[in-house]
Amino acid sequence: MSDNWIDRAQEEAKLRWGRELTPNELANKLAEHGLDARVNHLKTLRDDGEPISIHAAAKRVTFSRKLFDIHNALRKVGR
Repeated sequence: MSDNWIDRAQEEAKLRWGRELTPNELANKLAEHGLDARVNHLKTLRDDGEPISIHAAAKRVTFSRKLFDIHNALRKVGR
């Protein structure tokens, strides 16, 4: 199993709902966590150094941006 939170969340979504989550759905899932948990999840998004395809890299950037955006918005309102 991957250490990347996006990958783990997608694997869980496939088991529960039979499909991967969109960036917005994944951001909403992240928003359900407290500040410390969100920070720990976001730390797992760092590049693991393994080569990946352009498509996979673009997908990771899209998800990461959405997750950081929701985290920063929640921090601004004190959550």
